[in-house]
Amino acid sequence: MNIAIFSYDFLHMKSQTFLSNLILKGYRIKCVIAAPRVELNMSKSIKRIKVKKQPFLETKEICDRFGIDYFVCPHNSETCKNILLRENIELGIVAGARILSDFIIDSVKIGILNLHPGIIPDVRGLDAIKWAVYNGQELGVTAHFIDKKIDVGKIIDIKKIKIERDDSWYDISQKMEELEIRMLIENVENVLNGTFSLKEIKDADNYNTLMDNKKELMLDKKLDQYLRRI
Repeated sequence: MNIAIFSYDFLHMKSQTFLSNLILKGYRIKCVIAAPRVELNMSKSIKRIKVKKQPFLETKEICDRFGIDYFVCPHNSETCKNILLRENIELGIVAGARILSDFIIDSVKIGILNLHPGIIPDVRGLDAIKWAVYNGQELGVTAHFIDKKIDVGKIIDIKKIKIERDDSWYDISQKMEELEIRMLIENVENVLNGTFSLKEIKDADNYNTLMDNKKELMLDKKLDQYLRRI
């Protein structure tokens, strides 16, 4: 099966991790399509919940080492569409991407797989971990084929993380990242073998935007309340 990775054309931990794990598991990656950096006009968070990590290698270095074609272009472009069609891509995997347009999604035969750090449809959009804790929702990862809506599409798999009373924000974030990688490998294998079923989510509530700073100031208290319920 021809697999394409949607990535970024700059140092990006998730892109490196996803690509490396897929290669180590023996999957043949047809190409990586890396979007150039775009400056976003977004408010700055005041509550960091992840450990700062620096990738060891550029994604392009990994591609060069293993003979994987590496293309740089905006994901929502005719150039990207033409690459997907020319390379006969059957499965796309999101390792780094913004919202993808319909004509890009439709250019991939089976679909584009995304691992979302929240349980869909209850926890959609940005700052998923923060919003889940703030609202007292379960924490987990959803594997799904994307569609034109944000974090909806067709669900392949949902798994929850195990929370312990002494977990910090960093522990929770790390557990989510590890679960994403495990579910990536499991669900790519299921797609390749045709051993998966889909649950379509047609209706969903509004998705989350970046959490505002006033709510972020309440997050440590919210986490304490969350852990007390375990």
